[in-house]
Amino acid sequence: MLYALVFSLVIIATILVSKVLERRSVLNSVISRKILHVVAISLSAVSVFYIDIEVLQAITSFCLPVLVFIVYKGFFRDPQTQRRSWGIVYFNFVFAALVFLFPKAPELVFYPLMILALGDGLATIVGVSTGRVKGKSLAGFLTFFFSSLAVFMLSPKFFPVPSLPFETVLILSLSLAAIEFITIKSLDNLSVPAAVVYWVCVDHLSQEFISLIFVGIVVGTWLVYKVHWLSRDGSILAGIIALVYLSSPLPQSLIPGFIFFAGGSILSKLPGSIDKENARTSMQVFSNGGPALLAICLFFVTDQKAWLLASIVSFSAALSDTTSSELGTRYSSRTFDILGKLKMQKGTSGGVSLAGFIFGISASVFLALTSSMFLALSLREIALISIFGLVGNIVDSILGSVLQSKTLESGTGLWVDEKGETGSKTAGISWFDNNLTNLTSISLVTILSYFIFLAC
Repeated sequence: MLYALVFSLVIIATILVSKVLERRSVLNSVISRKILHVVAISLSAVSVFYIDIEVLQAITSFCLPVLVFIVYKGFFRDPQTQRRSWGIVYFNFVFAALVFLFPKAPELVFYPLMILALGDGLATIVGVSTGRVKGKSLAGFLTFFFSSLAVFMLSPKFFPVPSLPFETVLILSLSLAAIEFITIKSLDNLSVPAAVVYWVCVDHLSQEFISLIFVGIVVGTWLVYKVHWLSRDGSILAGIIALVYLSSPLPQSLIPGFIFFAGGSILSKLPGSIDKENARTSMQVFSNGGPALLAICLFFVTDQKAWLLASIVSFSAALSDTTSSELGTRYSSRTFDILGKLKMQKGTSGGVSLAGFIFGISASVFLALTSSMFLALSLREIALISIFGLVGNIVDSILGSVLQSKTLESGTGLWVDEKGETGSKTAGISWFDNNLTNLTSISLVTILSYFIFLAC
């Protein structure tokens, strides 16, 4: 308890000093907040070596609901946007999850928190100090990279944590810096620790040809960005997903993802595409590939084949939906609301057509059959993947009809996804967009398929 008291006093002292310096205009509000971030999370990281794990579990469990209440009431706000700042809640959630999940593996508590403390905190301080007002900067990226590198290389000299090969540390630090660079708002408090835990647990970045794999991914990421298939951040996220797959003992598990990415990108560039001109963003990549990424990570951690099959289902559902949308819009004569309530323009979420249905099931079957050539799937698994792919497509249409935001065009009397003028009639939830529809539908069918495959 003595260390808990000392750490608490240091954090309180940091709060007081940073606030005094902020009021005297020595520090701006962003740097003041990030100094507290560095000190508080660094002490949390090292606390696992000095404070009983049961005490840490009790402290984090007590603080989580208190912090949720405080942030909800508006006591913590982003100094630039004045919106509620949920970063402190995300951090406490991660800290609590780590001490409960890994009570006997202190390195899996220490490394994620220390990387978050120094990498994220110092990156923001450097970025702001070099004149960056909004968004991420190259200076911040490099700061995060070198901070991560230092944590992995120096920590074993001072704390009882395992050391990693330099090649692994180099690639891991670059990957973590990339993840932090593309993560929006305060969600890097979740994404960075999760990535650290995963790669330290599975140790896939220590394989023999990892440098060649990493260089190949970097080149591929640059190419898909240059041909405008993906945006800058979308390309980086796709590269991170590829690294998870290709650095694993089962690199061919990326085949379903490659089929979806290549097929979806080609379809989106065909004449008459509903999204021909725009490169796909990181949010679009995450909403379609995020559930598969989580499923394949769980497969490599647990070695349960059901998660591997669920990851294939995830891409099957994404490809089925993309194909039915792109080709159904082009070749169907009539589009109707799947629930029969609204008259819809072609390409509107929730709208379906006979042609789109046929193309969707064909895409799902194609992905399942092609995947079986590389992953030795049984006939039952192929059939279930095909069925679940179509189910995901249907769920996407239902969610698009019921929840996704739509506007009634006054001239045509048809519902469309685009936002209309002020005063236009609307349906659905204003913030529920197509990306959230895709993410929700694919996540639901991925989880459902996991339990079905587990039971089979």
